[in-house]
Amino acid sequence: MIPPALTAKEWSEALAWRFGITDYLVRPAELLGGGQNSPSDLARVIALANAALPDDDPRKITWAMADDAREAYRSAVILATHAQNSGDETERQRYRALAIRYAVLADALASYLPPREAKP
Repeated sequence: MIPPALTAKEWSEALAWRFGITDYLVRPAELLGGGQNSPSDLARVIALANAALPDDDPRKITWAMADDAREAYRSAVILATHAQNSGDETERQRYRALAIRYAVLADALASYLPPREAKP
C-alpha cells in the first residue's frame, strides 16, 4: 500500500485554508525550492495541485478513477482464476501481472486524494 501524500489532518488544514487551496499551494511549493526535494514533498505538491483543479477538469484525479482501477484489479484476478482453472498458465500469469499493475495504479491514485469524508 502506498501511503497518502498528506495526513487527514493536513488535508483538513489545506481544505479549510481561507484563501483557497490554490493559495495554500504556495507553502509546499516554497518547501520544494529550499527543502530536501524528497519524494514525499513532491507527492504533497501533486496532491494539493490536483485538489486545486476544478472538478470538471479531465486531468483531475478522482476517487472514481481509483475505484475503477480497483474494479479492474478484481476483474483481472477473476480472469487469472479462470485461466488457472482451464490450465492456461500463460494467460494466468498475464492476468496476474495485470492485476498487480491495477492494484498499484489504484493505490497511487488514491494516495493523491483527500480522505473520502474530507472531499473538497
